[in-house]
Amino acid sequence: LDSDGTLTISGTGKIKVEWYNPPWETYNDSILNVVIEEGIKDVPGSILNHADKCVSVKIPASAEKIHPLAFDSMDSLKEIKLDESNPNYKIVDGVLFSKDGKTLVYFPHNLGITEYTVPETVEAISEYAFYTNICLKKLTVSDSVTSLGYSAFEYSEIEEFVLGNGVTEISSSCFGSI
Repeated sequence: LDSDGTLTISGTGKIKVEWYNPPWETYNDSILNVVIEEGIKDVPGSILNHADKCVSVKIPASAEKIHPLAFDSMDSLKEIKLDESNPNYKIVDGVLFSKDGKTLVYFPHNLGITEYTVPETVEAISEYAFYTNICLKKLTVSDSVTSLGYSAFEYSEIEEFVLGNGVTEISSSCFGSI
């Protein structure tokens, strides 16, 4: 963690942290930005849990797996910066998707909008995709979406859902504690 509040995570392979107990947790109030360096392949859940002041996370091309809970309770998160050459993921209008656009992986908590329509390319909303989201108030799920993942909207503050006609699978806890 540097003096400007940027936490740099380096290495190769999977980031190995104890669930909800990353080694930098003591510094959560000082983390403003996170840079995950090239070589990291797996970004697990809870690595940035409660880094409430963090506004941006940079993810490398080498990232093969990004768990949506990596960003759990990051209420200030405005931007996920993704290396454009990443073969597995892409960012569209600030939202993290699978590279083919068929899965909405994660919607940042503080993207700056209160209403969102899921693009027609999306077939699935990932587990925890909108988990604990406090800023989004209205979500329109397009007809192309067939699957809503585990805890996708749990603990979010979304007030209005417009579900498309294509939804055939709603996983457990999808709308828990709303």
